[in-house]
Amino acid sequence: MEFHINKLEDYAFTNTFPVHASRAVDVSLFNEELHRHIQAREGWISFYLLNNKHNRIEGLVHLHVENAVARSPLKAPFASFEFDARAPIEQRYRFINFVEEELRKKQVARIILKCPLRDYNAFNNTLLEVFLLNHGWQIEEAEVGCLIDCSQPIEENFEAWEGRKFRQAADAGLLFKSLPITSLDEVYLFILACRKKKNYSLSMTLKDLRQAVETFPEHYALFGLFLDNKLVAASVTVRVTKNIVYHFYTDHDDVYDHLSPVVFLTVQLVKEMREKGIQYLDLGTAAFDQHPNFGLLNFKIRLGGVPSSKFTFVKSLM
Repeated sequence: MEFHINKLEDYAFTNTFPVHASRAVDVSLFNEELHRHIQAREGWISFYLLNNKHNRIEGLVHLHVENAVARSPLKAPFASFEFDARAPIEQRYRFINFVEEELRKKQVARIILKCPLRDYNAFNNTLLEVFLLNHGWQIEEAEVGCLIDCSQPIEENFEAWEGRKFRQAADAGLLFKSLPITSLDEVYLFILACRKKKNYSLSMTLKDLRQAVETFPEHYALFGLFLDNKLVAASVTVRVTKNIVYHFYTDHDDVYDHLSPVVFLTVQLVKEMREKGIQYLDLGTAAFDQHPNFGLLNFKIRLGGVPSSKFTFVKSLM
């Protein structure tokens, strides 16, 4: 980690977009303007931590305000505050307070922040978590997610059961394919049907997912497992940062439970990510009704996932 010493007086906070400033923050997909407009066309308010000396944005947060509640994000897995590595620690702390005071002036009564997994950026997110708690925020929801390091083949470290299922799927002739984005409807409806069999649903409608994919086609990818030309399992992935792909939706036909297709699918996805230079595959959280889903969490860990905390913070301003 490279540390940068900056004079505190070089910094300013603003709720007006600094038109001529460069953006130093490596913003995640769900904080991009176009994605926010997919979530809601209106109602957004933004705040920026500005380095005046170098005329660059080193911190930001975008909040949707409705009925005196400010949320980041509105309809996405996460968003929250984001900072460049050069943003001074003290200014990050003060920036949170500035945002709170500005929202009070606008009669906002409550703020909700849904953060990414801590290990998306452990340095930034650890500081943010502690600073929010220092400012009196509370954790409304605590979840555990899992990240897989894509630099090495995960199957080399499988325990006996996972290794056996991987070999069984390979011997059965399962074929992994990267699918064209034009297969979105087929993939979505397949996953939805698999979820309905298990009494689960999907967080997005097909219409909303289509809009997201059409807006960010380079961020979304579709994959399938086939046996005798029949779709057995499918995945929708989203590249949420330069180095992280989020395994957004996945499921398999329960007729093939004996092959545990998700094991084979995950191995192939990690290989695909490694070839594309992606550092981490985010397997998502493992929770149900604000409690750990122990079976799912254990499965993700046994696949090679490293646990990482994911918090939703709230604060009452009135």
